[in-house]
Amino acid sequence: MFFSNNTTEAEQAWSNDHLDIAKQTGDPLGDQVLIRLIKEGNVAQVNSLLSHLDENSEGLPANLPTYVNDYFAKTTALPEWADLEKIKKAQEFFSIHGPAFGIVLMFKSLPVLYAGAKGGVQILNMTGQLKDHFRRRASETLRFILDAMEPGGLSPGGKGIRSTQKVRLMHAAIRNFALVSGKWPSDGSWGLPINQEELGGTLAAFSTEALRGLTQLGINYTRAEAECYMHAWRVIGYFLGIQEEYIPDSIESAELFWTQLETRNFARTEDALTLTKVHVEFLEELIPGGIIDGIVPALMRNLLGKKIAENYLGIPSAGWARWLIYILKLVLNIREGFIGVSYNLDRFITKDAIFLMKSLQKYWAKTDDSVPFQIPVTLDNPKTQQAGKALLSKLQRLSNS
Repeated sequence: MFFSNNTTEAEQAWSNDHLDIAKQTGDPLGDQVLIRLIKEGNVAQVNSLLSHLDENSEGLPANLPTYVNDYFAKTTALPEWADLEKIKKAQEFFSIHGPAFGIVLMFKSLPVLYAGAKGGVQILNMTGQLKDHFRRRASETLRFILDAMEPGGLSPGGKGIRSTQKVRLMHAAIRNFALVSGKWPSDGSWGLPINQEELGGTLAAFSTEALRGLTQLGINYTRAEAECYMHAWRVIGYFLGIQEEYIPDSIESAELFWTQLETRNFARTEDALTLTKVHVEFLEELIPGGIIDGIVPALMRNLLGKKIAENYLGIPSAGWARWLIYILKLVLNIREGFIGVSYNLDRFITKDAIFLMKSLQKYWAKTDDSVPFQIPVTLDNPKTQQAGKALLSKLQRLSNS
């Protein structure tokens, strides 16, 4: 591998020069499929494929072009460095701490990504896929993670592999849409949409940052469990189209990557404030009654940390010291002496966390009024396509290189 556990080498690997290249790099394999589908067919054909993948965990539509079938064949095999035993242990670890992981993912790993100010959060608002259909997007993300982390999910033919194949194509579709929309900066300041740096940041948010969240909730785990969990996410990253040189090979390397990402990209934006507000309101709607008002932003603020929560996402300080003190004590894993208030929060982390995850299932089961991701039909408009022609050509050149 490109990296080692040596701190100096890891820091050199995540230099600004190295990540500048990552920021200008997309996913050649996924991009080539989408570009060719749009050229040879139309947007409706792409959306039909995405809808089919959204509704079916097995099987592919009939009469797909050969190159689309080739894409699925090429992205099915595990990397040669994958360790099935480590993946199995990671999935067992995830299952044991499922409710806590659900809280960490929804209160920390997802919202922290809104702080990415150079194209990350903007593309979510640009496509309207998070603000307008937040429930659907959140449930799809959780479903993708659960598919990958269920026993056998990353084994040959596993649901997790098919989910990552779908997400990878969806990323290519969004990348293509952003470039031809005429709204993406042409000066290269944001890099390519959903670039390798951002994909690596997502991997870190769902792996090492999630592990940090478990620690904040007072969940004890071993170094071996953490390493197995990190290994599973390295495999998931591979399936998502992250190039191996941008996949951290250790917990320490991933943490260094995250530090660099925050330094390079995090800032307060209107898009971040808007999506954070939607995120908080969504969680407050899902959580059943009986919980003290304000627990959602308070717990989110605590898991994210003051700097990110307040400076970047605009989550205000909780005005009620009693709960805030308890949460801070919880971070230090000191539970004794809080019997009067611990019941509510403990119930929230266990029983209500399960309720939260089950509530999300109705959205991926399509009992709400949202729809799977689709490329806006306005891309069929010649003027819209012309506005992004130069950028799309750039993407094609990069995909062919």
